Amino acid sequence: MHEPKIQLRIIAALLVAVIALGVGLFFYDPINSSSQANGNLNQPTIPAHQKIRDGVISLDPALDFTQTFGGSMSEDVVDIFFINDSLYIFGNTTSSDLDFDNSGAYLAIIGKMGNTLGFFSYYGTLVAVTLYSGGFVMALNRDGCPIAYAIDLSGSEIKSLALPCVRKESALDIKYISGGYLFVTALSQEITTVTRLKLTMLTSELEFSGSVVTDEVYSLQYVDTLDVMGEYYLVANALSDLRNMLCVGEWSNLAFYPKEFSYTVADFWITDKIYYLATTHDKTVLISQDGGVVELCGLSKQAAISGQGDYLYVSADEQLFCLSGQTLLFCAQYGKTELLPYGDALYTVSALNSRVCVRAFRNGSKTYENSFSYSISSPRLYICQAGMYVVGYTLDDYGQTDVTLIKISSH
Repeated sequence: MHEPKIQLRIIAALLVAVIALGVGLFFYDPINSSSQANGNLNQPTIPAHQKIRDGVISLDPALDFTQTFGGSMSEDVVDIFFINDSLYIFGNTTSSDLDFDNSGAYLAIIGKMGNTLGFFSYYGTLVAVTLYSGGFVMALNRDGCPIAYAIDLSGSEIKSLALPCVRKESALDIKYISGGYLFVTALSQEITTVTRLKLTMLTSELEFSGSVVTDEVYSLQYVDTLDVMGEYYLVANALSDLRNMLCVGEWSNLAFYPKEFSYTVADFWITDKIYYLATTHDKTVLISQDGGVVELCGLSKQAAISGQGDYLYVSADEQLFCLSGQTLLFCAQYGKTELLPYGDALYTVSALNSRVCVRAFRNGSKTYENSFSYSISSPRLYICQAGMYVVGYTLDDYGQTDVTLIKISSH
């Protein structure tokens, strides 16, 4: 679908403030209400072979326990939540044995000390999860159709809605907004095979409210939505012969695009201004809304940006950069690093040479570090009231990936 980057003008970053749902929609705030609903989990009746078990207490003083789950094929993780003293881990599996009855989307419910409470499988491929009244709503792709699928805290279906569509459409993201849900999908054209973005608004009861479709064509190498003080923004990469796109109708709020070169957005962050982490044909750069450009490194395969206060942190391949505005403060070789802003700090987790390290930064300085030896790939950090957890992938006896949960010791 995509020509080489040198030949294409892959311009970036459509910034859209998503309009709140119309007058008359019922208002519901799941973030403040979900912890009060369904206080007792209904534990499923499952034989006690592998599916229901306790965490493995760790001998490493840096860790409390480990817990691994999966099947004979592979699993991944899409999102994690902590409600009612339990971790809700959502993802996809290609297994249909051991912990899972069917391949597709899954939910693993695990207690805060590693005891498993249940595993649930759902038909379709999961792309995103957000909170729903008394549970969650998942964005699934099922037989070429996007599905909004709500479940309660025990994993049982509450309601589902297939989006009305006449062409091939796939789910990209779902977010709770004031009065309902924003469902972002990709709409494929039948003849040209190009892709456009579609926004569908759903009520708090998962009823269809309306939708808009962009006039621009998208590469969809990067799509993300962000909540900035109650306003919802969507950023995506677009294919065009113009360095600056023009938008019409609902898509009228356009970001400023630097004109020096074409670029592809890898990630973005908003402080007092918008910062784009972008790539050209041979560089990874940080571009500010006012046009300032900081060259960080050569072309990186994977890059992400996050912030804490006035400081920006960029993970590019195996390097971590810290910047204040457009001034580079330091660059460290930590290995592939995931970023997590939490409270007044920026936390990172990285894996290098079979060693995992968790760090915290405040105001551009490292304030915490805890490392341990573990062969885990693609670790991600999750912090909640129960403590600090690392979730990643380990190889099973079949040579496939299982999901491993590790609790970091607070001592």
